[in-house]
Amino acid sequence: MRLLIVLILLPFITHGQIVRTHPYYRPTAVSCSYLLDQYSGAAAAYSLRKLDCDYAGSAIRVRRSSDNTESDIGFTSGGDLDTSALKTFVGTSSSDTGYVAKWYSQINSYDVDQSTAGYQPYIIRGGVIERQNNNVCVFFNGTKRLTRASFLHSLSLTSATLFQVTKNVADPPASDPVAGGVIMVGASDNTPSHFPYTDATIYESFGTTVRKAYNPAPSLTNKNLYCVTSASGDFNAYLNNSNIYTTSSNSVAFQNLTFYIGAVFYFSSWWYYNGRVFEILIFDSAFNSSNRNGASNNINTYYSIY
Repeated sequence: MRLLIVLILLPFITHGQIVRTHPYYRPTAVSCSYLLDQYSGAAAAYSLRKLDCDYAGSAIRVRRSSDNTESDIGFTSGGDLDTSALKTFVGTSSSDTGYVAKWYSQINSYDVDQSTAGYQPYIIRGGVIERQNNNVCVFFNGTKRLTRASFLHSLSLTSATLFQVTKNVADPPASDPVAGGVIMVGASDNTPSHFPYTDATIYESFGTTVRKAYNPAPSLTNKNLYCVTSASGDFNAYLNNSNIYTTSSNSVAFQNLTFYIGAVFYFSSWWYYNGRVFEILIFDSAFNSSNRNGASNNINTYYSIY
C-alpha cells in the first residue's frame, strides 16, 4: 500500500516541478501581495511603500544638502522605504537635509522630478525623517513641486480612479478655486481640465468651470484618504471611504499632459500645497464599489487613517 501511494503521488510532484520552471509561471506568494497586485489598471503610482511585487526600482531619488550629491533610495524586504539607507546617505545631524529630486512611479515609468533645487520637497529636515504617525512622507511646504512634462497616458473623466493619502498643514483659502492643489493633470498650463484635487476640497474642473465640495472639512491633525471615481454620468468623491460629493457630466479625455505634484498652475499663477504627501495612485478605469472599498481598506490598513 505504501508503494502504491508513492507511485500515485510521484506524477503530481514531477508535474509541479515542471510547472515551476515554466517561464510564465508566477507562484503565489502569501508574503508578497501588494495593492497593485490586487487591483490592476494603474496609470501611475507614487508611494513610499512598495505597491507591486514585480517592481524592482527605487522609491525616490534624494539630494543631500551637505554636497548636493543625489542617490536612489529603495525599499526594505518588507516593502517599506529603506530609512536606514536614507539616513546613512543624508546624515542625521541638525544641519542635514534631504530633498526629493525624483519620485518614481511604480508603474509605467511616469516619474516626476524637479531639477531646480529650491523647488524640491523635503524627505529629511534637520537630520529627522519626515513622518506622520510613523509613516514616512514627502513634505511640500507651500513652495515645492514635482513635475512631469508629458504624462503620456490616456485618461478620461468617464473612466478614471484616483487615490490620495495626504495630511494638510493648513487649509487653503476657500475663496481660491485651485489653492492648495495636491496634484494637477492639465491639458495645458493655463487650463487645468482634470480634477485639481486638494486636501480641503474636492475640485472637478473643466477648463474655467470648477465644481467643488467643501463638506466635510478634513482633519488637520490626521492623515486623510481621498478617492475619486469617475465613470460616464457618475463622478464621486470620497473622504476616508465616505462619499462626500456626487455629480455627472463627465466628457473630457486627456493624453500627453503636464502633471504636477504639490502645485497647480492656473491661469498664469502657481498655487502650492502646504502639507505631507504619502501616496498617489491613478487608475485608468472607474472602480466599482467593491474594488474601491477594497483598495481603500488596503491603504487604510497600512496608514491607519480612519
